[in-house]
Amino acid sequence: MIKVSNFNATFNQQPNPNAFPEEIYFQVHSAKTSQIGALGDYYDLGNPFITGGTFTVANPEPGIMRITLSGSFTNAGKVSAKVTVSSDTDPLRG
Repeated sequence: MIKVSNFNATFNQQPNPNAFPEEIYFQVHSAKTSQIGALGDYYDLGNPFITGGTFTVANPEPGIMRITLSGSFTNAGKVSAKVTVSSDTDPLRG
């Protein structure tokens, strides 16, 4: 589970002269160490432009996945957020 919270944007002028809201571009790449396909091997977690939320990667591959958050190219100011990563496993049935 990946939780993105405490979103903060330094550009908060009202009315907003920017046509787009301040957002974070959020992507999660699988544990593969090379690019698979033209755009890489990213999990589809919904809209990649976010200001927060909880995202679940069901049955991830073994290894280290990469979580990337960056300011959207349409932002007029700086953005920040808190990222928390946790895991939850089902007990083995025997």
